[in-house]
Amino acid sequence: MAKKRASPKSRPGTKRGRQKNTPAKNTPAEKPLSEVPAPPDYLGDYAQEYWRTVAPVLIDSKILTSGHLGAFAALCEAWQEYRLNQDWIVNNPESLTFQTEKGYIAEDPRIRFRNNALDNLMKLWAKFGMTPKALADLKKNNNPGGGVPAIVAFAAGKYDDTED
Repeated sequence: MAKKRASPKSRPGTKRGRQKNTPAKNTPAEKPLSEVPAPPDYLGDYAQEYWRTVAPVLIDSKILTSGHLGAFAALCEAWQEYRLNQDWIVNNPESLTFQTEKGYIAEDPRIRFRNNALDNLMKLWAKFGMTPKALADLKKNNNPGGGVPAIVAFAAGKYDDTED
């Protein structure tokens, strides 16, 4: 028995009848920070060091706003996780694998933890424009005449994947 085809007519409340998400009207854009805020107390040593190193760069690039501080803290925590596990791996090369009860050779879980932290870092670096492609995308989406840092202008031309 043949299935009935859905009518091509768009109906409200159906997949075809949905409107695209539009940004809220009259929502002012958040202004970039002008000074580096102190890192949160709950961050570890590596995370606080990363905060103090990277936050000034993001502020100079006019990327970091007060609304981004939570995501930036998550980036710093991912850096902490990565560094702790990487330090363990470097200091314990003989412990990278172990033998299970059934005799199989397995990787230490810290290697997976390090790799997961690196995956999180890659995602968060892209969100903050800390990869060449992300810099190019930021250049496309932001005001091109507003004092863009030289690295952003370089990356926009170097990694632009669309033709004008």
